[in-house]
Amino acid sequence: MDTEKKLFQCIKLKGNTHAVRLLTWVDGGMLADCPFSLDLISESGEYLGKLNLALDDFKEYDGLVRTHLWDLVNFELVGNDIFVKALKNDTEKRKLLETTLSRFRKEVLPLAKVGKLRKGLTHGDFNDANIIIDKSKNKVCGVIDFGDSCMSWRVNDPAIALGYIAINIKKSKKTVNMGKKEISEAFIAFLSSYLRAYPLTEDELSVVLILAAGRMATSATMGWYSFSLDPSNLYLKYHAEPAWDALKAVLDIDLKTFVTSVKSKMSRQRTVTTK
Repeated sequence: MDTEKKLFQCIKLKGNTHAVRLLTWVDGGMLADCPFSLDLISESGEYLGKLNLALDDFKEYDGLVRTHLWDLVNFELVGNDIFVKALKNDTEKRKLLETTLSRFRKEVLPLAKVGKLRKGLTHGDFNDANIIIDKSKNKVCGVIDFGDSCMSWRVNDPAIALGYIAINIKKSKKTVNMGKKEISEAFIAFLSSYLRAYPLTEDELSVVLILAAGRMATSATMGWYSFSLDPSNLYLKYHAEPAWDALKAVLDIDLKTFVTSVKSKMSRQRTVTTK
């Protein structure tokens, strides 16, 4: 297959057309296979910050300027009737989605309209299945899967990462009973380390939690929509349900207290570093 200067190539297989990408192998294991660790969560935050710093030098081109449902810029699309109908018999889930959409419109869109949310190339899917760990050193050594990359709000990347941290806490049998307090602690560990490598503005910090909620709402709603199309596929329900639980917890986190805790953690980290 000739892959020179191509992001992907289309091939036909059994009468169907498929987009195929050939990627370089990244050695290591997935963070998803590691025990829950605030140290690894913290280190992955710094890694994403450094990645975003590098991506700031990436030149914009047409292939990365696109309308993508999973891009948080387009979160309102998740409120489309075709997806919401899947929640028609579940008042609590509909309310969680509607609350998230309402806050997105009230808190995020006004800042975006006046250019307060910086844009850049995003990874778009920084989660524990895409974070690669050198298990011999218990260190983050890489990241894979740039399939959701696009030009978008820079704050989306850390927000998406936070969303998946919460989902994974609620998905694992070992951490499923963790609540808002433990999720907040994991968020603080991640974001304080991210900010050491890539500072966010006060405006961006003010929307990081609701954008994290937006990714959780997207994951939960689209998972439930897919399950409604194929009720026999319990795998879809298994992966969507923790997102609803995580969303409920994160919507209850107080933004002011959270941001203050993140800044306090950063201050302590600087003190330790300078000693």
